[in-house]
Amino acid sequence: MKKEAEPLGIIIATHGKLGQELIRSAKMIFGEFDRVTPVALEEGMSPEDYYSRLKTVCEQYGGKALILADIFSGTPFRVSAMLGREMEIHLITGVNMPMLIDAVQLRSTKTAEDFVKTLAEYGRESIQIIGEV
Repeated sequence: MKKEAEPLGIIIATHGKLGQELIRSAKMIFGEFDRVTPVALEEGMSPEDYYSRLKTVCEQYGGKALILADIFSGTPFRVSAMLGREMEIHLITGVNMPMLIDAVQLRSTKTAEDFVKTLAEYGRESIQIIGEV
């Protein structure tokens, strides 16, 4: 019997505990899910230490993961991009709650490339100016 492939691992790479709290809040809406790990850049942590921590989590997912980072060009983003040269990393910035929930729902339904493109589009569409909807 063929073993079903595990869903793509998702890493939330953020400054502080934002990733941890996004996951906790998403579970309130979506219910339980697995293979989603926050990696927090803590105050005073060097980029080298953050790289080591992020790499360890990526390796737990077999070197293949989607990283949702908080800020384009911030340390979590830059370190994730560096890891992308060594591993099969897909990186999207601007993580938000709708993006995380969609990531959990869609990660097993598409190829990695299509999944990442769709997810980035969903993330952009989730930002609305009220009155223009």
